[in-house]
Amino acid sequence: MLVPAAGIVVSSGVAKARGQRSEPAAFVWQVAAAAGGAGLARYVGGLRERRLHAHEVELQAELERAELEGRNEVALGLDNLIDEIQRAGVLIQLGAGAPVGRGGAWKADVAAQTRRSHRYLVDVLLEWQRGHNDTPDLGAVVALDLDPGLAPVILDDAAAVALVGWLDASDLRGRHVVHATRPVGDATSPRLLLRVGPHELDLDTGVQAVRLHVDPLPGGLAWLALWLAAASAQDGVPAAASLGPAAAALGLMVWVHRAGRVPDGVPAAVPAVVGSTLITMVAATVQTTLATNPRTDPAIPRIPASLSLRGLAFVTALAAPDVPPVVLGFALVGGAVALVTSWALTPAPRPVREFLAELSWVSSALMASAFTKGIARDAEDLEAMVAIDDVRRREAAAEIGRTAALEQVGAALAEAMALEAEHGDALEPLVRAEARRRLDACAHRLQALHERGRV
Repeated sequence: MLVPAAGIVVSSGVAKARGQRSEPAAFVWQVAAAAGGAGLARYVGGLRERRLHAHEVELQAELERAELEGRNEVALGLDNLIDEIQRAGVLIQLGAGAPVGRGGAWKADVAAQTRRSHRYLVDVLLEWQRGHNDTPDLGAVVALDLDPGLAPVILDDAAAVALVGWLDASDLRGRHVVHATRPVGDATSPRLLLRVGPHELDLDTGVQAVRLHVDPLPGGLAWLALWLAAASAQDGVPAAASLGPAAAALGLMVWVHRAGRVPDGVPAAVPAVVGSTLITMVAATVQTTLATNPRTDPAIPRIPASLSLRGLAFVTALAAPDVPPVVLGFALVGGAVALVTSWALTPAPRPVREFLAELSWVSSALMASAFTKGIARDAEDLEAMVAIDDVRRREAAAEIGRTAALEQVGAALAEAMALEAEHGDALEPLVRAEARRRLDACAHRLQALHERGRV
């Protein structure tokens, strides 16, 4: 607002010094432009904030899944330590009548906690196999040989439903080996490449990447409405003739904001451009006819259509990438009709040079391309930053789960070592030596895992 305010102050000072009447209404369109820019920035910022909030809610569920999967890697992964500790504990329990350790109960607790909110991939596959094989047609029976490495993989409900739908559509028959891999170099990635025999499914077990690009078209329509309304203060157009078209532009803005795309798939930009063109044609006719403000300089005509044409040019430039040439042609023809109509209805004198000079401001609306490119670049940068932060947080959550599980493994190991120390004398020497060898090996492995900071 500083630019129009400064313009009003300077022009008023110059007019006073020359003994002329000040005309601050000439700067109303600049005020409308500044207000429109601020509104567009707030509109984009508000939409991005809501999308980031929605993404954060989804991400929290994904972080919970990553943490649970980190725990399950330790509890259920191939050659996991807890199983080794339990095997050593069994030697002590059977040989000396020692009490059962808590390692098995902890594994059961991890599985129960996981199943309360998520689905094990193995569970989903086995449930599908049972349901699929419930048929008298033996030729349709499927036997899935599951890779043991699938045990710690967990899915949310959406991924489980997608997997079942894919299995149903794959027309599987006979025996198939099932295994899965993560993207190379990214063990915590939510993407999972699942292979069932010759079939492959790229299963995304995480949240969708956040999309922060915002369509600025509703903001452009709000700008059109502001310029249409400005004709009342700037050119003495009656309120009904300025606020009526402005209200129509605002209604179109609300529809575009809510609709996005009309049911038959046509981009909302098409009716937005067509509607803006019709509003501009009507406004140019009515406002030029009803303008009442006297001219400060009789040689410079009042052209309220200049305001609506700026809005039309701005909306059309914003929508140009999403509309077919025929719609752009309609907007061009409609703008030309509005221009010729306003020329014919403008009272004499109407010198061509001054008329064109006033309309030259319409070209300033072509800065819309700079707006859209700036919004797109900013959105891409923010999306990249959010994606990097999502990966970092997912890795941190998985590490929290692994660390918590390793603490439980350490407690189980300490318990087993205490049992060996307490009941070792009651064991056969060879059995005690084997139990101690296994526990020592588990202790070395656990220390190595802590030093690497990963499972």
